[in-house]
Amino acid sequence: MTRFYARVAAALVVVLSAAACAPLSRGVGAGEATGLVTLPSGEVCGYAGEGATLAFDGLRLSWTCEVAPSGPRGLFGEPVVLGDTNVSWRIGSTARRADGGGFELARLESVDARVVRFTTVTGSSCAFAGEGATLAFGGERVNYTCDGDEVAVGSLTGDARGLSATIGTLERTDDAVALRRPRSVRIRTVELQDPSTAWVPPATSVAAAAPVDEAEKADEAPSGEAPGQVAHAPLLGTSWALERILFMDDSEVLPVDPADYTLTLGADGSVSLRIDCNRGIGRFELDGPSLSFSPFATTRAFCGPGSLEQRYLEQIAIVVSYGFEDGALVLATSMDSSLLFFRPLD
Repeated sequence: MTRFYARVAAALVVVLSAAACAPLSRGVGAGEATGLVTLPSGEVCGYAGEGATLAFDGLRLSWTCEVAPSGPRGLFGEPVVLGDTNVSWRIGSTARRADGGGFELARLESVDARVVRFTTVTGSSCAFAGEGATLAFGGERVNYTCDGDEVAVGSLTGDARGLSATIGTLERTDDAVALRRPRSVRIRTVELQDPSTAWVPPATSVAAAAPVDEAEKADEAPSGEAPGQVAHAPLLGTSWALERILFMDDSEVLPVDPADYTLTLGADGSVSLRIDCNRGIGRFELDGPSLSFSPFATTRAFCGPGSLEQRYLEQIAIVVSYGFEDGALVLATSMDSSLLFFRPLD
């Protein structure tokens, strides 16, 4: 990282010594701006600061991505937010003028990408919540889940210093989930990805990115194995309905309607639940057979007597691994205290 900032500084030296600079407003420091931007290509761009830099027709080189012999390359102007989570940023390359009198803009194009992860100047780390069902407050959708009970809602915003997000804290009451203290927070680092690519969080293993492997395994099953022991619906992208919860003492509970208690894992690391009359969202981590869930944000309506809402939430919160048995998804909890059996929702 030190070498990267040294490279950025070197680029600015070239700019200052060889280019005519545009006038800039004062009082904007790197700590108050989007300092690092990781492009879908993996290229990293650093904020050029509030000082002088290259500008062409009023379009400022604000984030320097790399330095080539021909001249600096970087992000020009400010990001334009498309929808809630996608941005369009102009990236360009410069070249020395033929007369040696400075630099000229050699190429300028747009990078259209989705913001899949970011950190804020207050230290929060937030990840894209996916495109499926999620909570909303006052019409503003929860688009990112952050540390603890924090979430980012609604649309990102962009300006000359980069991006900002509206961050709030989920607070659970007796009958609902509320969003407390929503405030605009400056984003410090941001990771962009091609919006046509399904996002898999870094904590999620390769298995989460390739659910089709399960079908391939079925084709490779030894002829002596019963097909039901191998062929099953993929873990990710399937809505699973709860059949029963089996406890260590051999007692079990069965829902009246399995469709009232469902689990859906997205390829982007998001989780959605149906919990009788309530709904829940969260995130998961998958590593081989190990599976765990982050705390869930849930609605809190009263579902009436006989509901398995509380027992379902208690058990799924302590899941540690998964497997398949005769086409059923089986989740095991910590200390082998229970097994949760699911079937694909018809």
